Amino acid sequence: ERVREVAARHAIEYGGFLSNHATHGIVALAMLDAPATLIDEFVGGYAHRLEPKEEPPRADGLGLTHAIERLRGRRLEFGTLVALMEKELAALRSDAARGAAAGAAASSERGHEDVAGKAQR
Repeated sequence: ERVREVAARHAIEYGGFLSNHATHGIVALAMLDAPATLIDEFVGGYAHRLEPKEEPPRADGLGLTHAIERLRGRRLEFGTLVALMEKELAALRSDAARGAAAGAAASSERGHEDVAGKAQR
């Protein structure tokens, strides 16, 4: 829970592209069975340097491939790229779910046809 909370509140990078490793520290301490008070102390000591997570700019009309080509290696608009990738993943999941449903329906139809065909023989 603490990892999700920190990740939701703070940007992945801060202070000119330094990486936010707060979640790594939380996971490491939890795996060492550190008490919650120590984890809270770590987060309190680390979080002061982090930047708040901002809403990414709207990515409407900007294709993921175009954005990646335009931004590759420039360390810009991380939030925009994440938003585009999440949008792309959601579309892929939706397509996969529709495909699975269509495949199940077709399989069911074939099963009914097989049964009907056997009954006619």
